Amino acid sequence: MSNRHQTKPKIDTLAGKERRIEVRVSDRELQIIDASAERTGLNRSEYLRAKGLEGIYIKNGSLPDPDYAHLMLNYRELLTQGNNLNQIARALNAARSKGESVEDYLAAVAATIAVNQQTLQQIQDLLSNRDDNR
Repeated sequence: MSNRHQTKPKIDTLAGKERRIEVRVSDRELQIIDASAERTGLNRSEYLRAKGLEGIYIKNGSLPDPDYAHLMLNYRELLTQGNNLNQIARALNAARSKGESVEDYLAAVAATIAVNQQTLQQIQDLLSNRDDNR
């Protein structure tokens, strides 16, 4: 299936786009890509670029801060750790209400707090280094 939108590209649409990426897809995948591109009013290349850059904040045509991906990983880790702390707090409360020992739970809390502090320190270091380099 050919993409109707992919006729002769305008010269100005290729300005600044010197890199080429080849991707192998099945006939069915190509049909899905083409149908999706058509629904969005984009040609195949524009659609794949948009999907590839989805979720990336681009301001003035520049890529995001190089530390962005690392900071997002740390952010997600902090969210996970916060969830873990909430689960531990629930387990502690349930154990206390049943009159059980909470020593194992407290050890888990201490370990989670230590990992959390390491993650926070990494974020602080990244932010400090970024500010120093500006």
